[in-house]
Amino acid sequence: MQEKILKMLAEQLVGHQGDVCLERLSELPKTAKRCAVKPLAFGETSGHRHIVEVADPTQLEFYEDANGVYFKVVEGTQVRHKVGESWTGEHHTIAIQPTETMPYIGVKIQRAEDPCTEVLDRVRD
Repeated sequence: MQEKILKMLAEQLVGHQGDVCLERLSELPKTAKRCAVKPLAFGETSGHRHIVEVADPTQLEFYEDANGVYFKVVEGTQVRHKVGESWTGEHHTIAIQPTETMPYIGVKIQRAEDPCTEVLDRVRD
């Protein structure tokens, strides 16, 4: 049973770029609404951004709700780390292949707890 759970979790986790975590989803949350394509996250200090790139940008579908941003995976989907139009090399490019059973990606921004105040806040880089 434990092996089955670990395998399922491994299939869901696509990877991460610094504080940006990507996980596969079989469906979107019911609260998610279609939105404009946008960066997944911005670097507060360096001005970098985590973006989704595909060969045909008209195929990109982005959604969001109060819990985060989501996108549909199409052929050639990549998550890249850029400053301006240049790849920074700070984080590797993540290539994501589409699957029939988990066609969406959920984006979560890592959070950290301040042990003194017990306040949970998003990681800033």
